[in-house]
Amino acid sequence: MEGLIWIEKRLTDGHNALKEVPLKQKITIALEDLAINKRQETYRKLSDFLKIADSPAMRKFFEEELTPANATSGRWKQEISSPEFDAAYEALEQRLNSALTD
Repeated sequence: MEGLIWIEKRLTDGHNALKEVPLKQKITIALEDLAINKRQETYRKLSDFLKIADSPAMRKFFEEELTPANATSGRWKQEISSPEFDAAYEALEQRLNSALTD
């Protein structure tokens, strides 16, 4: 369960830090959209937000490395699943959801 403790701290710290950033200076994208679901749209949205032009090196990384085949969206849940892990993960989700509404 050490990994869950680590990710909970990381997500909580990130969420708290993001509260300090003005709305105009932040963007929310889903990694799954960038890597799998809405690749081109999300790539453009991110580069537009950052006000950077597409570059050959950036495009090459996007096309060759940040691919649906390299994405691991949700795969870890099947690889780690056990009743003990599932219960701990569910408790983590509840704590994180509660933190969002505070």
